[in-house]
Amino acid sequence: MIPTDSAKEAASQDFRLIGGAWQPVVANFEQLKAVLELDEAWFAITGIDAASLRADQKFLGYLDSDKNGKILTDEIKAAIRFMAEVLNDGSGFEKGSTELALDALNTDSPAGAELLSSAKQVLSNLGKADASSVSLADITDEKQIKNCVLCNGDGIITPDSVDEKLAAVINLAIKQSGAETDCSGASGINAARLDSFVGAAKALLAWYQEADTNPSLLPFGENTRNIYNAFSQIKEAIDDYFLSSATLSFLTTDPDRLAKKDSTADVRTPAEVMELLKKLAIAAPSAEDTLDLDGAINPLWKDKVQKFAAFSEIKELLQENKLTRRVWLDISAKLAPAGEWFKRCPDAPALLAVSKDELEKAIAEDGINALNDLIAKDLAAGSTLSKIDNLHKLLLFQAHMKEFLRNSLNLGALFTAGTPSWLQAGMMVMDGRHFALTVPVTNIADHKRIVTTSNICVAYVEVTRGLPGALTKMQLAVAITSGNMRNLFPGKHGVFFDPSGNVYDAKITDFIRQPVSICEALMSPFFKLGEFLGKQADKMLASKSNAAQQDLSKNIAAGKLPPPAPEQKSGMNGSMLLMGGGIGLAAIGSSVAFIVKSLQNVSFWSIIAILCGILLIFGGPMILTSLIKLYRRDLGRFLEASGCALNFPLRLSMELGNFFTHAPKRPLSSWEKGQLIAQGVIKKNRRKTTYVLLILLVLALLTCGVMHHFGYLTFK
Repeated sequence: MIPTDSAKEAASQDFRLIGGAWQPVVANFEQLKAVLELDEAWFAITGIDAASLRADQKFLGYLDSDKNGKILTDEIKAAIRFMAEVLNDGSGFEKGSTELALDALNTDSPAGAELLSSAKQVLSNLGKADASSVSLADITDEKQIKNCVLCNGDGIITPDSVDEKLAAVINLAIKQSGAETDCSGASGINAARLDSFVGAAKALLAWYQEADTNPSLLPFGENTRNIYNAFSQIKEAIDDYFLSSATLSFLTTDPDRLAKKDSTADVRTPAEVMELLKKLAIAAPSAEDTLDLDGAINPLWKDKVQKFAAFSEIKELLQENKLTRRVWLDISAKLAPAGEWFKRCPDAPALLAVSKDELEKAIAEDGINALNDLIAKDLAAGSTLSKIDNLHKLLLFQAHMKEFLRNSLNLGALFTAGTPSWLQAGMMVMDGRHFALTVPVTNIADHKRIVTTSNICVAYVEVTRGLPGALTKMQLAVAITSGNMRNLFPGKHGVFFDPSGNVYDAKITDFIRQPVSICEALMSPFFKLGEFLGKQADKMLASKSNAAQQDLSKNIAAGKLPPPAPEQKSGMNGSMLLMGGGIGLAAIGSSVAFIVKSLQNVSFWSIIAILCGILLIFGGPMILTSLIKLYRRDLGRFLEASGCALNFPLRLSMELGNFFTHAPKRPLSSWEKGQLIAQGVIKKNRRKTTYVLLILLVLALLTCGVMHHFGYLTFK
């Protein structure tokens, strides 16, 4: 969007002074909608890395609509536009509620109407059809939503979801056409499985219809199939038997020609016996052209023959349990058409197990139509449930958008005590202080290039938590905004607390050194001078020590050893020591007298002026530079180093510095609490007064000394 009239757009928005800058705030739903007309130049942050925010990742994922990891102002406005379109009541947004009232949805909007349908379907599936609101917990329980076997969107109907009559049809269809697995895990059928079942059933019924119009297909009635199955198993063997018997009758003069003399087997070897039986006929051929069913029959065929002969329809045709060739040919002729008809039987073994009447009832039009309607209803519910993602998005926006705007549209959360903002990683405790301004860092080198220009002292800290092999590790940038740096150094350890209360070991790995406080800036020349003098003293002592060692080494090398000290009597030794001590004291006294005499001609104020001059010459630039840097500390630049695109600088004042880095107050003991009323307040006030007076006195002395040195002030 191209801004047009910033002043006009900003007039409808509420602004407050936050962190030293005027920033827009959103306290109600109307102000949220006003953000749509707000010029992007008024946003505190126009772009932010989603990964740097300590927030619900699902919520951030919905905000980051293009999934590039960066949340820009157009994506924020798109989210607000979505909320404004589908909601007619923004009280849930104002409260940051995780529960959405159904009557808060704007059903005049197509998107709002779809969300209402989705919410009702979800509640129905959860067994809360009468509920007036849907919660974030309801939406996130996707498994429970899909556990409703009817209306879960998969188009699968299970036996448990319908009445007993339709359940029987579904079970029969599953046996015939196979099953589909419902979202709930139960077995059922979809439209394709149902169509396959109906098609197979109709084909089988049409096959049955052939027998109704052609009685010859069932010569033995309903038992024809069973008789034919037994008949087909022995037909070839009995045909061969009667052929052999007829041949035997034909060769009555030479019956041995039908015998195979070399077909023998060892009875002790079952495999050989089996091979022999397979080669032998069903029975020994008989010239009478009759098969005696009670006679000797090949063991491989005996059970099958007896099963066939056991049918009552067959028994009636036998004569004294003997099967004649004529009867066999008659049975074969009757079963031939049936055999051809049975071959045309559809491949539907599960359907053949039920009667024709049951099958006709199963595919009755009313039952199949009812199942198709249920499948269509389930699929329609799936279309509704597909909008559940938008419902989830709306609930997350309602719950978190207000807080998000306090971390992007304005920085109100950053400057609110009590809980860290989404921009902060947590709090570090080290050196007796709390460091609250902490941000995650992925690339320290890139972060340094930007944060150096902020004039803020930054410590890079590595925090770890867990056991070896399962460590959680992070790199943080910690702003040091008050106190001093004297006890902070690379390698120093502390603890870090994330917002969830998890404790990490913290170790400083690097620094960007900048002035931290005015007190440190004023004292820095003295510390520098002390360090300089200490180093010079160390150098001088080291030089003298080295020179003495070198002289001693030369003398030893040249053989010039110092003569031993002469022995003295004990009495003389004490006297000499006393004399030496007196001489030493006299020398010291004369030195002091010389110094005092020399200073008699120099005024006290001249000495003060000289000291002030030295201080101003050597410490003045250092103090001035430190004070300028302290004044120019930019909190916005610190945040920009972490991927935030700020619209304006945020000067880090001393008050804010104490807000982000401070030492907690010591809890009072019971005795101290008793003394507080009588003495504590007075002592505290006296201490403050003493500090103020000392500072004023030092400043007055410095001023007088400088004025006296330049002749503006004389003393008599």
